[in-house]
Amino acid sequence: MAVANHSTSVTDGHPERAELAARIRTLLDAVVCVEMDREAFVEAGALVEKACAALGPPPSVTDHRREMERGKRMSINPYDSSGNPIAPPLHVTSNVDGSYEADFSLSVAYEGPPGRVHGGVVAGILDHACGFAVRSLGIAALSVSLQVDLEDATPYGEPLTVRTRVAERDGRKLWVTGEVATAADHVTARCRTLMLALRK
Repeated sequence: MAVANHSTSVTDGHPERAELAARIRTLLDAVVCVEMDREAFVEAGALVEKACAALGPPPSVTDHRREMERGKRMSINPYDSSGNPIAPPLHVTSNVDGSYEADFSLSVAYEGPPGRVHGGVVAGILDHACGFAVRSLGIAALSVSLQVDLEDATPYGEPLTVRTRVAERDGRKLWVTGEVATAADHVTARCRTLMLALRK
């Protein structure tokens, strides 16, 4: 089973949730970067508290899992869900025949060393993309080993692309390779992941 090419991030059918998440991403960037006096922070905190009250309390972990079991799971993936404020999100351009490609950009909120993206975030994006390369073959699998080589600084605030493909398969074992590159096609990170297909 192949996943058709498309150019969007994952949504749950609620564009209003995606819009809210986009505004929260802007808020996250402001919280980590903006310099204000104490009173301004207190005022902003009060506004956020009102927004939280308008949304109501989140469901418990138990209730959320129960909804998942009922088939009512929302798309909340932390990498490609437009409705999740911590997702970049990834905008998929190709996901077919054992390969995956997505465009994205990371903000300063993902900074690790000064001026570059945290290596753990880069690794997480590669792991996510490897899983979707396997999924495009109609296979559900889990990562059991992830080797990431950070070859150069991954910049934030610039267009980036992640590409992965299934390179080898031996029974339930699948080896997936991938890379993160800048708009100039300069590769900043590579990976080789061993994934294990779930038993049916």
